[in-house]
Amino acid sequence: MLDEELEFAPKHIKNLFANLGNNFTEFLKDKDEVINLATEYIDQKIVGILSI
Repeated sequence: MLDEELEFAPKHIKNLFANLGNNFTEFLKDKDEVINLATEYIDQKIVGILSI
């Protein structure tokens, strides 16, 4: 997940992620890494193209 994905999220969603801790979330700093991961998920049919 990128910090930018939570930028416009409702406060209760932001709080949820803030309280999950590092064992349950990973924030990616590199957008290229995010694009590569999303592409791999689509290629493996874990999610559909509309998930992007």
